[in-house]
Amino acid sequence: MAEYRWIPPAAAGAAAVLLLGCASQARRGQTELDRLKQALPGVYGTPAQTAPAAGAAGASVDAAAAGASAVTLSILPVTAQLVGENVFLVRETAADKAQRGRSQGVWMLTLAPKPARIVQQNFLLKDPRRWVGAAEHPDMLLSMLPQDLQPLPSCDLVWEKTADGFQTTAVQAGGCRPGAAAQGLWIERSARLTGQRLTLTERHTGADGALESGGAPLSLTLERGASSASAAAGR
Repeated sequence: MAEYRWIPPAAAGAAAVLLLGCASQARRGQTELDRLKQALPGVYGTPAQTAPAAGAAGASVDAAAAGASAVTLSILPVTAQLVGENVFLVRETAADKAQRGRSQGVWMLTLAPKPARIVQQNFLLKDPRRWVGAAEHPDMLLSMLPQDLQPLPSCDLVWEKTADGFQTTAVQAGGCRPGAAAQGLWIERSARLTGQRLTLTERHTGADGALESGGAPLSLTLERGASSASAAAGR
């Protein structure tokens, strides 16, 4: 005979409320993930009227930073079933010449439980030359495997719903160390999506594989479709 254990009504009620609350959080998290993966993809560019000029008030006069601020960012959903769901190819190029790439990698959005939250995992492509042209021919990525990707340790971001869009926070503040494979690349440390505008904060990866901590990070304000003409002209 099964052992009967009496559970006080108050305890049973509290457990039921807790389960309902967890289920509600999971549903809300999935709804926000669905909205984000619809809102995020696109081709973003630096609006000509907001591109910082060297010597302008509040603008950096560093030549590398000034050149890096005029970019085209493509966030393209791809089918890579062996890697996971909600996978995006992310390519950043010079705004005036699409062949001059600054970085190309993969973002993957997952819904983490307890509490439900949208986590963006960031990856490098181990063999970037193999995937040249993948942005124009996404079918190339059907064969992508997990071993084709190099994770960026502790560089995950968490997306949160805001009143007018989405924004991110770092999972581990200051803990991102991309590694030697990411030397010379700009790594996103925060993002904010509002309508057609995407604002990114990036830091450069130094020779030791760590993010450079000196000076202010590079801030990019991009708009969807803003640089389509310039990118096409540079091909």
